[in-house]
Amino acid sequence: MADTSARIWDLPLRLFHWSWAATFAAAWLLEGDRTLYWHLLAGYLFGALLLFRLAWGLAGTTWARFSAFAYGPGRALGYRKAVLRGEATRY
Repeated sequence: MADTSARIWDLPLRLFHWSWAATFAAAWLLEGDRTLYWHLLAGYLFGALLLFRLAWGLAGTTWARFSAFAYGPGRALGYRKAVLRGEATRY
């Protein structure tokens, strides 16, 4: 059986997503007076990663750009409603 999967996310975008999740988890877990420095550092990294994603979404590779999103927010919300009703189109 042939592998029909296609990788469309580039390495910087994959690293961004995992780093963003890790910094969010770190900030969540490191709350408190004793770990305030590390909590703040995780928060600053989270913000810096967001700025990177905004820049990469405007000037990154083809599939990382915001213009490459398949559907707009309205259509995505409509699909979400259809999923919750059990009427979503299977792709």
